[in-house]
Amino acid sequence: MKRNFLPFKDIITGVEIFRLVSPIFYVTLLLQLAMSSYGQLPVLSDTSSIAGICLMFLFFATLARFFRFKAVAIGRGQVLLEFVVANLIITVLTLQRTVPALPWPWLVAMAALFPLVVEGWLAVAPLTALALIGCGLSLAIGMPLGDWLPSLFQILFIGMLSILLSRVLLINVSAIRHARTNSARFEAIVHVTQHVFLMTDDHYTPMFISPAIQDMLGYTVDEITQAHVQPKVHPDDLKEHQEKLRFLAQTPNSSIFICHRMQHKNGTWLWLETRGYNMMHDPAIHGLVFGTKDVTLRRTAELKLEQERALLHAVLDHNPAMIYAKDTDGRFTISNVGFQRRFGFSSEDEVRGKTVYEVLLNRVLEGQEAKAHEVAEKSTSRTPL
Repeated sequence: MKRNFLPFKDIITGVEIFRLVSPIFYVTLLLQLAMSSYGQLPVLSDTSSIAGICLMFLFFATLARFFRFKAVAIGRGQVLLEFVVANLIITVLTLQRTVPALPWPWLVAMAALFPLVVEGWLAVAPLTALALIGCGLSLAIGMPLGDWLPSLFQILFIGMLSILLSRVLLINVSAIRHARTNSARFEAIVHVTQHVFLMTDDHYTPMFISPAIQDMLGYTVDEITQAHVQPKVHPDDLKEHQEKLRFLAQTPNSSIFICHRMQHKNGTWLWLETRGYNMMHDPAIHGLVFGTKDVTLRRTAELKLEQERALLHAVLDHNPAMIYAKDTDGRFTISNVGFQRRFGFSSEDEVRGKTVYEVLLNRVLEGQEAKAHEVAEKSTSRTPL
């Protein structure tokens, strides 16, 4: 079974650093104890022997934790117990004069190590305890003040750095988890929407393409990003398309809207609407962002409606009678050439939206507006105009 010894590809926390470094701390202490006790085993006190056995137990326990055996976890109670046992071992070995270099180097190491796994400013408590233990042991073994006072400052300084590091790591963990949550939500939205989202650099090289591109144009993301396939823009739309893209790339904070045709992988032409945004100023994006949707069905219906409307007008305009239509508010919506000429208009656009009174005003002489109003009321109440 594969073990994760150095999880540098994952989120780094104070707990992970503690898990990795604590076995090194205990094995180093064991090595010094073994070197200092070499040749003294017959006279080694029972108390020192018990302390050595406890130190070996701590080493194997942290080694098991290093390999992340499921039976071994890092909880607050376990950390506090380990802290107390480690201090007792150092205290015993110091008072027994088993290891001459104790206690300060190891207390400084503990000041750097244990605050990493104690949450918040509660880590000040073990840091204070280490400083007091160091002072007490130094006085007990008769060390001069000048020899151990710098080490006391080291404990306080390194311990505070460890507390701040732990706090920074917690903030980073929170930020990374928040970013991963946002990324997961974005991926979910991208996969369920039918719109295509595209992000490029200022040279239009794709940095991100949503999978919907395959449903829209038939090309996979790999074909576009790795095989460098570029879907073809219709020749009639190419010039405008290139001009707008050039404007977008060269103008900070700009946006564009393009309605153009693009060729599907099977050779058919699709009508697409694309909105682009220049977000080079945003360090989180630093690129051009595009959103594209397929409007082929709508565009086809609009073109068909335009053709039918043109055919209807052609039929109406060739009819010599006056033909028109009004909406429920009495305003003209459709009129043929015969109607327009009869009332002095040159196009349907001039008639559209006008009332009967407004149409009649176009034919009456100045000062006869009241007559036009009278005729309009009669025509709307009895006979259609």
